[in-house]
Amino acid sequence: LYITAHYNSSVLLDPGRARQVYDIWRQTYPHDYIPVHNVAVIAFDEGNYDAALEAFKEASKLDPRNRLPRDMIAEVQAALGHFDSAREETERQVAELGPSPKNHLTLYVLDYIAGDIAGMAEHAQALKGTTYNAERQAVDQKIALFEGRFRDARALAATIAEQADRSGFPERGVGTRANQLLSEAVAGETSRTREEVRRLVAHARNGEGVPLAFALVLSGDWNGARAIFDRAAEQMDHLPETAAVLRPAFEAAILLERGDPSGVLQVLEPARPWEGRTANGVIVSLLRGEAHLALKQGKEAGEAFGTVIAHRGLNPLSVTYVTAHLGLARSQALAGDMEASRKAYDEFFRLWRNADEGIPVLQEARREFTKIESL
Repeated sequence: LYITAHYNSSVLLDPGRARQVYDIWRQTYPHDYIPVHNVAVIAFDEGNYDAALEAFKEASKLDPRNRLPRDMIAEVQAALGHFDSAREETERQVAELGPSPKNHLTLYVLDYIAGDIAGMAEHAQALKGTTYNAERQAVDQKIALFEGRFRDARALAATIAEQADRSGFPERGVGTRANQLLSEAVAGETSRTREEVRRLVAHARNGEGVPLAFALVLSGDWNGARAIFDRAAEQMDHLPETAAVLRPAFEAAILLERGDPSGVLQVLEPARPWEGRTANGVIVSLLRGEAHLALKQGKEAGEAFGTVIAHRGLNPLSVTYVTAHLGLARSQALAGDMEASRKAYDEFFRLWRNADEGIPVLQEARREFTKIESL
């Protein structure tokens, strides 16, 4: 049953058939946690977090000393934005089973979100010398991007890439650099995008070409972006989100850059069910928000950016969470709610209080805020 289920999910790429095998497995061996846990993983990957949470809890009851379902309970809670619940679950596991490197990494991220710098330092120390220390370095790089410290993030990305090359996993370094380029492009920094994409694309595997393609769209090279995206998407066509989310989002990104916001909304309409469900769904919300802004529809734009902010847990260290506050500020100003707009600008500036000077979107925001303050 184990082999059949994994063949269906990993080779045939058919989670529905895998779920059927797990159901038979569960009926045959009702005290085995594995089929319950793996069905929960399928639900989690599909963005069905409530179902995943209940199944992981059931799996944990079947095998209380197994860390896997307990780790995933915390991960689902975080994805839902319930960061305090994720912390409680992780700390409960530590109290009952002792600390693991995974626990320390989870708490490291949660401490950052909570602003607990001392707690972060404690967990960083505990991670030294473990296999999870590389993951902690990757988190630090994402934190630098999140704070707009792009120069620091580049240095960290270079270190991660060097370590990945030495360990025989160069694609990890490519993925880190691709995320760096896309984060910078979202913030309007595209001066190095085309050159860096040309250098990295030959080494892209497992979908790393997708962020490279989106970054290239924002740099204005739409034809080059399409060629890269099509190759990357072919490697990911077995995933439901490729057709349902990524392909329409890519077309929408090009339409937005070409000045066709109405076309953006039309292309994105079928992807609406994925908003608030997965990290890729965040892209849909952002693009919808920008399209509504371009159409001077402040209320609708604010709702789209609000969706990104409300679902931070889907990608808690993404720069898109920061720029969504700027989008919200612009939306509220457009809708005439200047007090709410000022608060959203203030939050954007707070999040990027340590950002590099000269970031285009930050400079634009400062100019806009000065005008609002003069009203």
